[in-house]
Amino acid sequence: MVLSICERILERAQQFDKTAEVAAVARRDADDGILVRLATKTAPGGLVDALRDAWPLASVSLVQNLVSGRTEAQVLLPNEAEQRVLAKSLAKLTVFQTTLRKVTNLLVVLLAMACLHTAVIRADSWDKQ
Repeated sequence: MVLSICERILERAQQFDKTAEVAAVARRDADDGILVRLATKTAPGGLVDALRDAWPLASVSLVQNLVSGRTEAQVLLPNEAEQRVLAKSLAKLTVFQTTLRKVTNLLVVLLAMACLHTAVIRADSWDKQ
């Protein structure tokens, strides 16, 4: 699985820069995330944007490799549980989701008002008997 993820990241990077190569891969013990570093011969700024577009749930940044002196793009892919949380939070930010939530809240308020109105009418009819 890690190999296929690295291959897909490298394919995306090579669409931007043919000289891109995987500099390092690590699996983080603390959160089971996968860290992939990509080295390029060109400025990696555009590469970072391309990787962010391809993996919106990943954390993409630039790091300075002190050994080689190169700036590398770094992709941190969170574990499945974190990806689920991130995806839900991103979905909540969409216009459709916000509108749907407002409509749902309005319908709940209208339902509560209708129930209250029905209860008041029934209470009045009991008092009249």
